[in-house]
Amino acid sequence: MENQDLTPWFLRENGFQCLKIRHNPPTHCFPNFFMDLLIHIATPHSRGVLDHLARACARSGIKWACFLTNDGVKLLEVQSIQQALSAADALIVCKHAWNLHLPGKECPAEFGSQSDNSHLMGRCRKVISL
Repeated sequence: MENQDLTPWFLRENGFQCLKIRHNPPTHCFPNFFMDLLIHIATPHSRGVLDHLARACARSGIKWACFLTNDGVKLLEVQSIQQALSAADALIVCKHAWNLHLPGKECPAEFGSQSDNSHLMGRCRKVISL
């Protein structure tokens, strides 16, 4: 495997000066643009809000992502929530939380970690945490 150039460099992106490192990101990372919104789900009690919010995001045409963690991962057992979240540009589930709360069940989203959560937080203009 060829060595990657990890030299940091600066660029202006959407009015912000960004420090970048050249690398090949995972498929769920968005290194070249900011997303408009991240919906962060940490509890299944957010079901009613999440369903309507996700559908509104899909109608608006914005770039948005959803990260599910803690027992909020249980919402992916609900078919209407899965359908609403299918319009997200990125749908990532904390693998540790999934294995803790829904062991042995098939995950309908991409597994990630809290590092992915941090990455998404840094790339989104706004965050709604439910």
